[in-house]
Amino acid sequence: MIDIFEMGGLDKFQKVSEPGLATHVMIVGIEDEDYERQFNGMSPLDCAKLNEVINAICLGRPAVLGVAIDTEHVQFSKIAIPPNCKIIWARDAHRASQDDIYFKQRKILGGNEWESGIALLPLDTGKVIQRFQRRFLTDVGPRPSFHWEVVESFCQIPAKASVCGDAIRRTSDKELIFNVFRNHYNLKPISISNLLKQAGGARWKDQAIIRDKVILLGGYYRAARDTYHTPLGIKSGVELIAQAIETEVGRGSYESGNELYFHIFVVEVFLGIACALLHFYCSSSIALTGNLVGIPLLSIIISYLVFSAVGLWVNFIPITAGALIHQLYENTIERQEKRNHSEDPSRNVPSHSDG
Repeated sequence: MIDIFEMGGLDKFQKVSEPGLATHVMIVGIEDEDYERQFNGMSPLDCAKLNEVINAICLGRPAVLGVAIDTEHVQFSKIAIPPNCKIIWARDAHRASQDDIYFKQRKILGGNEWESGIALLPLDTGKVIQRFQRRFLTDVGPRPSFHWEVVESFCQIPAKASVCGDAIRRTSDKELIFNVFRNHYNLKPISISNLLKQAGGARWKDQAIIRDKVILLGGYYRAARDTYHTPLGIKSGVELIAQAIETEVGRGSYESGNELYFHIFVVEVFLGIACALLHFYCSSSIALTGNLVGIPLLSIIISYLVFSAVGLWVNFIPITAGALIHQLYENTIERQEKRNHSEDPSRNVPSHSDG
């Protein structure tokens, strides 16, 4: 129940907040016009043309190239992967049945093996994408998601260590982390036509706009059928993956793990003490007003300052509500005792022993 309010609060915050500037990720998008002109409107995509696009991107020296395109068809086994270009391939996966907890991975590159990650996004309440996942349980053990494999590859580059900060904190292979889209970013894609035009220039190799960035190659064209409902509207799969990578690398994300729960516990204790101090130093009316108005407002502020997400404020309510109920109970007992003393003055007269 708390999770519903938490995610709802985060959704509302994202809708009213301005999109951030993506500084680490860029998208090379196959749009409808590219799909018709460059790939002749054919699916699976033409292998030779896709190879040309990949070569052009690699010539621009990206830090990591993530290919968010289905390459299961046997024709993609002919792709010639450029040397000295870090490429992560998106891999599809499925469950044998709804009751099965393990995913079965599908092939990439027509059956060839390469560095890859599972390109799936968990559906939340109402079949809306609100979170992303770092690992998936498969029939051959835990495997990284596509976005997390890209993040790890990017953050392992020595020059990017200071940029990544805590984003690359490694978790146990058995730990499945669900992260929340804490921020949203402005990610306008570069079209294939524009990319190929720029790649033909003399300065592309040394001064390409994609140099040292994470580049995602994916489809925006309608025939790809790769769109999802989100709190911010319908988004393409490659854009959501880019959002996840930028969230992880750019400002980090909050996790559904032990560290998050510890931080929440510390904040709850702080708010509980604040609630008790209000009742100790202030009158009952002021303390009640402070708890009903000030504590929720303070919870929202702390949620944003500590976690950069206002949605987590709901997690702090139970302990502060418990502290408030306890203080109200204590005040009620105290008033009852005063009333009893006022009605029976003899109780205030000290007793004297005989003799």
